[in-house]
Amino acid sequence: FRAGAELASRVTAIGAVGGHCWIEQPAPARPVPLMYLMGAHDPLNQHAGGEVRTPGGRTEHHPAVRQSLDRWVRACGCAGAPEEEQAGAVRWLAYRCNGNAVVRYGEIADAGHVWPGGPRLLPERIAGPATTALDATGTLWQFLFDRIRRGRV
Repeated sequence: FRAGAELASRVTAIGAVGGHCWIEQPAPARPVPLMYLMGAHDPLNQHAGGEVRTPGGRTEHHPAVRQSLDRWVRACGCAGAPEEEQAGAVRWLAYRCNGNAVVRYGEIADAGHVWPGGPRLLPERIAGPATTALDATGTLWQFLFDRIRRGRV
């Protein structure tokens, strides 16, 4: 999110997996397309937000996932309701934004705080369930390549 907000003239698009937009009012120089992937059962970035116990044992307050999504949607001037699609285990929302940008949010059912399709890095008791329902790496690269082909360089 920070790269998109601060380097909008130098990046084509951004992707986020299991994170938050910590910038209260992002103001990119132009609308920056985003693909945002979250596990529906992420105990470290809960959809409703709240107190989270980190792997290091600290307790932190994390905002609701929707807050991060809404911040980026506003920053990109997206209008109207998102298009919604269910593709297997992934619920997709797609927002059309200014400058032909798009914000795509994918919520992966039965996934925790993991890299979808990748190796498990934290125990399930900390990070929730792993998933192979989506290959995050391939999906994010395809999103970026699609933006490049459309002239968003």
